[in-house]
Amino acid sequence: MVNATLLDRNGKIACQVANSFPEGAECRKDMTPQGYLIRDRSGDVLLGMEVSGKVCLLRGTIYGADGDVVAQDRADDFLVFRGPAVLGKSGRACGIVLG
Repeated sequence: MVNATLLDRNGKIACQVANSFPEGAECRKDMTPQGYLIRDRSGDVLLGMEVSGKVCLLRGTIYGADGDVVAQDRADDFLVFRGPAVLGKSGRACGIVLG
């Protein structure tokens, strides 16, 4: 389950995601054979999840409030360029926290 505020490359809110579904008309969720991709109005992937065997792969580009890239997928890697970042469990919630 994903709940997030996704920003665009200008640091503006591009999409609100609640329970893995984008809210509003600014984004869309495309289903793939392996998972899903949440895209902005330009078609750029903001966040996606795909399963490869027993591994869940993260897709997309996460922008910070300043418009800089915070994290991004590259092939089968998801690189975090600046933190703080928590991948996995955070408190009582499992998930990803990028700050």
